[in-house]
Amino acid sequence: MRRQRALLLFLVLGLAAGCSDLGEPLAPPPAPDDEEPPVPVAFAAEVLPLLEANCRFCHAPEMAEYANLVGVPAGGYGGALRVAAGDTTASVLYQKIRGNPLFGAQMPPGAVLAPSAIARIGRWIAEGALDN
Repeated sequence: MRRQRALLLFLVLGLAAGCSDLGEPLAPPPAPDDEEPPVPVAFAAEVLPLLEANCRFCHAPEMAEYANLVGVPAGGYGGALRVAAGDTTASVLYQKIRGNPLFGAQMPPGAVLAPSAIARIGRWIAEGALDN
């Protein structure tokens, strides 16, 4: 009987010690990530229509085609690319539409694109200028 009491006392003390709050508090579980990743800007649906509506009056319509933009040197700018995928600073197109361009005059002449249009084109370039 004594042995059982000693065992019971040992178990109760062990249980009490295990339930004490002497350590670091447990961190709350991380909040669920409810944010959807941003959808990439689509060239065909979002960028090409902007270029066709604002650039084709002075430039040939085929200039707005993807193959004539990304990775293609812009004439007269020391080998700078029309669109340098992933780099708005090195992209002649972006520099010319955003105001105070590093390359030549601002485009389109006599007008300024809406800030949302400039941002969309800049985001497309920054995301890698995908042909999507």
